[in-house]
Amino acid sequence: MLLTNDQRFLLDILREVRYMRLDQILPLMRLRDPAKAKSHCEAILRYLRYAGELVPVGDDLVCLAEFRGQEADPEMLCALDILLSLAVGPPLPCRAFLVPPPGGPAPSAHQPEAAL
Repeated sequence: MLLTNDQRFLLDILREVRYMRLDQILPLMRLRDPAKAKSHCEAILRYLRYAGELVPVGDDLVCLAEFRGQEADPEMLCALDILLSLAVGPPLPCRAFLVPPPGGPAPSAHQPEAAL
């Protein structure tokens, strides 16, 4: 089956999280392309549903067909909400997440990579 990059992106995410609320899809797609419109996401969902890849669950959830019948993980849905809420600004440099060794100096954002 031929899929667009956006369709593959959504399927890859669903393979990881298994279930997703419909209100999470547009913000997720906007992480890749901020100009993404709601109508575009609806078209992606419609195509994947007709292709048998996606299954609506109730009024507000979707999952991959292979996970049909399994329960949605509320913690994973919450984790996806947190990811989307934190992804609003520009990404932080990786060194901002380094934990200093016990008793050592904290890494500085203006230190060269080799010094870390």
